Amino acid sequence: MKYSIVIEKTDTGYSAYSPDIAGCIATGGTRQEVKKNIKEAIEFHLEGLSIEKQEITEPPIGRLYGALQSSGPPVTLEEMEEAVISGACESDYA
Repeated sequence: MKYSIVIEKTDTGYSAYSPDIAGCIATGGTRQEVKKNIKEAIEFHLEGLSIEKQEITEPPIGRLYGALQSSGPPVTLEEMEEAVISGACESDYA
């Protein structure tokens, strides 16, 4: 699964969060470091949900992909992500 992440520049480096996962945040001195840290934070969070036998919901990007596949001509995930990424704000995926 792919989760959206938002990376913001701060006075001391970068911060990141996933709007798809409440409370999942990370920081780093560089953009590369914060991307690595948020990926690890998401993996850790999902592992905890799995251990606790809690539901892991499909991220919105996955739900949108499923809806597109079932309602029209085939669309690749890459084509759909490109359409989302080319919107008004910058996005990354972990």
